[in-house]
Amino acid sequence: MAPTVMKALLVRLDALPGKEKELASFLEGARAIVMDEPGTTVWFAIQTGTSTFGVFDVFPNDEARDAHIASGVGQALGPNTGVLFSEPTVEKIDILADKLPGIGVAQRVGAFARERFALTDRSHGGRPDITGLIPSGRPSGSSVTIRGPSVEDAGLSVV
Repeated sequence: MAPTVMKALLVRLDALPGKEKELASFLEGARAIVMDEPGTTVWFAIQTGTSTFGVFDVFPNDEARDAHIASGVGQALGPNTGVLFSEPTVEKIDILADKLPGIGVAQRVGAFARERFALTDRSHGGRPDITGLIPSGRPSGSSVTIRGPSVEDAGLSVV
């Protein structure tokens, strides 16, 4: 079976002396930027030694990988080179095979809605209300079908 993610990046960052905690904080904060990148499938900020850090991220194709490099965290590396870390080592990687968690559609929708939109409505038992995700302008009386395990499995309510 072909992998579901085809491309990756491995970025090695060696912290400048005394900048380890600042670099760790920089990488932890970078998660918020990556959350706005729909083409970044998986992203990890890592530490492999006392002063050695990195980023490993995967993408469905070259276009998504290139978009990531051209914006967000990719662009944030430049101004921090020589300030927090020495010149980064960036490797473009082709994925030959993968094993990713088998998350169902409803769980992915639920995770996306909770992360991206922080939808909460206490009138639905504390469950997020996804009506804001349903396109407006639907003809009156039309319905929306969500296919997958179940909306309740995702911790969502449809009203």
